[in-house]
Amino acid sequence: MRELLRHFQRVGEASIDPKVLERRVGPLTALRSLGIVIDRTSPTILPCPGMGDCQREVVEQRSCAGSFMAVCGADEPACESELLDPSTLARVSISTEGFARVIARALGLEPHAAQRIGSASAWALGRESGRAVVFAYAPFARGFEMFLMAQAGPSTVYAPCRERVPVALEQRYRAGERVELRFIEDEFVLREGRVVRRDVATTSPAIAAPSSRMLFARTGERFITDEEYAKLLAARSDLMIDMTTGTEHGGYPAHVSAPKNKRRTVSLPARQAHAMVELVRAAGRPLRANELRCLRDAEVRDPERLVEIARKAIDVPLGRYQWRAFQTVRGATPESKAYAFRPPTDFEYAVVLPAP
Repeated sequence: MRELLRHFQRVGEASIDPKVLERRVGPLTALRSLGIVIDRTSPTILPCPGMGDCQREVVEQRSCAGSFMAVCGADEPACESELLDPSTLARVSISTEGFARVIARALGLEPHAAQRIGSASAWALGRESGRAVVFAYAPFARGFEMFLMAQAGPSTVYAPCRERVPVALEQRYRAGERVELRFIEDEFVLREGRVVRRDVATTSPAIAAPSSRMLFARTGERFITDEEYAKLLAARSDLMIDMTTGTEHGGYPAHVSAPKNKRRTVSLPARQAHAMVELVRAAGRPLRANELRCLRDAEVRDPERLVEIARKAIDVPLGRYQWRAFQTVRGATPESKAYAFRPPTDFEYAVVLPAP
């Protein structure tokens, strides 16, 4: 359930290969039956399978109904046409309407009464104990706090999970306030094919529990307490990437120690942050940009450029081709260029992750 919520909060209703989604969140059968996962129209455009910039058009073969070819869309073809396996064209997505109705049903509200709120990324689910109940699936969006402030009366706003949600925002709208911000990951579980509320005795608190964060550092990976997390934030490590909270720009904070003992905080967009974390956790193993799972699964068109931008934001160049921590590993061809996290031995780093 938690991985499903994280995926939903990151990409919303964007379509995705069902095999990729299944690798991330587990079997889709129950989610399909609940209406949370729905089939989408097959893509008409596919990226170039090589290193080219062309886009391939998906066309149905006239001679064989139901058979499709990927044809290079460039004026001068840069890649060969390819017969497609129909399964590669399958696409699914998370249905916000389906999710809203499932949560309404779990709360004992009328699921078909759920209504989208204007152009906002939110649904009105009804009323419970005299409070309006709202499902908002993009709590990291820039206008989200304005949305909370605009609630007309006592309201409970449910967001999928606290990933990328600033701690300060969570605390301002904690339990007992006129508008409460709560998280589905804390209060609901998928059990026997249904989404149900957790037992009150086992519900997670509104603020992250001691076991809700993990630390990845030179010493390995382990759970950390809130006190340890606070000490990490106060420490002057060379690099700290925090994947458990968000920035006002909708990204993840990376705290970086620059030359001359200067310290700065960078807001890394989600895909850049996930790419850098994947390199750190690879523990020095070289990976090409298109080998990074987070970028491959998202079908990023130019993963190398994304990695270069992220590295420039959080690392320090030491020369034309040298960097302090994220090294370039050159191969026999330009296509084989890879990246590896190989900081010096006195380089202090930490990655804070949501607990699995």
